[in-house]
Amino acid sequence: MNRFLTFHISLHFVALGSLLLIFIGLSSCLNNDIPYPRIQAGFATFTVDGQIGESIIDNDKRTVTVELNEKTDINKVAIKQVTLTPDNAQASTPLKGEIDLSKPLDVVISLYQDYEWTIIGKQNIEYIFTVEGQIGNAYIDPINQKAVAYIGTTGDLTKVKIIDLKLGPIDITNMTPNLKDQYCDFSTGSISVNVTYHNQTLEWKLFVFQRESNVTTNEAIAWVNVAWLSGEGIEGQENGFQWREASATDWQGSIPSETTSSTLSARLSGLKAETAYIYRAYSGEEYGEEIMFTTGKAIPLENGSFEYWQKPKKIWLVYGKGQEMYWDSGNHGSSTLNKNVTEPTEETYNGTGKAAQLKSQFVGLFGLGKFAAGNLFAGEYMETVGLDGILSFGRPFSSYPTKLKGYYSYTTAAIDNNSNGYEEFSYLLGKPDTCFIYIALGDWDEPVTIQTSTDKTKRKLFNKKDPHIIAYAELSQGSNTNGYQPFELELDYSWNCTNGNNNRNRKPKYLVIVCSASKYGDYFTGADGATLLLDNFELEYDY
Repeated sequence: MNRFLTFHISLHFVALGSLLLIFIGLSSCLNNDIPYPRIQAGFATFTVDGQIGESIIDNDKRTVTVELNEKTDINKVAIKQVTLTPDNAQASTPLKGEIDLSKPLDVVISLYQDYEWTIIGKQNIEYIFTVEGQIGNAYIDPINQKAVAYIGTTGDLTKVKIIDLKLGPIDITNMTPNLKDQYCDFSTGSISVNVTYHNQTLEWKLFVFQRESNVTTNEAIAWVNVAWLSGEGIEGQENGFQWREASATDWQGSIPSETTSSTLSARLSGLKAETAYIYRAYSGEEYGEEIMFTTGKAIPLENGSFEYWQKPKKIWLVYGKGQEMYWDSGNHGSSTLNKNVTEPTEETYNGTGKAAQLKSQFVGLFGLGKFAAGNLFAGEYMETVGLDGILSFGRPFSSYPTKLKGYYSYTTAAIDNNSNGYEEFSYLLGKPDTCFIYIALGDWDEPVTIQTSTDKTKRKLFNKKDPHIIAYAELSQGSNTNGYQPFELELDYSWNCTNGNNNRNRKPKYLVIVCSASKYGDYFTGADGATLLLDNFELEYDY
């Protein structure tokens, strides 16, 4: 997560004096038309039986999303714990006992004003229909209770062996008749199976059809230097893919399928950016049709060397004169007291040029102030509202990087700052601070708004479980590196996915990169003097 803090100091004596004058001036004309305060009410926690992971609470969209395991009856979900914020908020629907999450549940949370929230239940049940001699994956439609499998050109529809069949939650589903390991006749149409679980019985229809070809080439997922190939062939045969540049006449190479089933897949690396290719699947001596794909553009990371800086007035900015801002920091807040938590340094990984120095420190006067983590992020510091910093995380981005590489140097110190309101982090006092670097690729429609605040009802931090995230990677270091060390963060494109899925074909819109000298700086907890040096960041597009 980002570990940032902004700082704005109030002149308390002036403020108290002003308030006194206001009360004197208004003492003769007070009435009861004081408006209610506007405090957004919502959920702090939400847990149920049969839950997978933590609930995702989105304060902007006012939604709570909970993922259920496949054994849970989504029509009767037992609530374990619900905590509203603030504590005296009220819910329009009793959030206890059992609730029905088969469809979104609307709840109004009230405190002076009403706030409409929606609780969303998600449940992924694995369905399986596999037959002997099958080509590709079966098509399974749980809404209409249909399952369709395909066999090769030499298969016999009058005698099809069902290898595996699962049409409901594991361990609690009964199927009548039980057709697993049975030979069935699909030559005249479908076969019916009654599927029972959670005191309900559904009638499924099973179909098997014969393919006109034993090999199918599917559309590729093309990135920049990598493409993901897929197709269908005959299980047990030598299966794979051939490929060539579209301008070439001969096949340049072949790659075996990574799977041994009839569903073929492979990762093709070492490709040229912005280049057209042709590929086809093969199974034994047979070939699928030829399909073209074009690789994308390698987008470089702007000012990733942290070479360009400027200092108009008293704020260090991470871009040169005449350049557009790409990186920003919390200097806009800390500089109000002539302190920059992020500055250029000539201590670089190779001894030339400049690097970024992120130094955590207490920012204030006469003991009044806040702890500020040294920080750097791709985005923009928007404004300071009271003691809160409003940040915009992310820059527009439409490509598919595989790695973030660079150099970092970290000098830790004992944590000596912990703010009121975040006592749950007081156990870290005296322990070494930890630096934090993370990268996220997502399909947000706009940059991610962050609000650092000691008021938990206003606080908005980056959530790495956000369903908009397509890929993610992070680095933590809680000890001295004794100089620069190279790092390599490989983006995980299966982030937040379940059941073996991935996000390879989702279209990125924004790139988020965040660096902090104090991992828990978001919670105003860290070590005065913890210092993180960063240099030569770059994106890679191959494995």
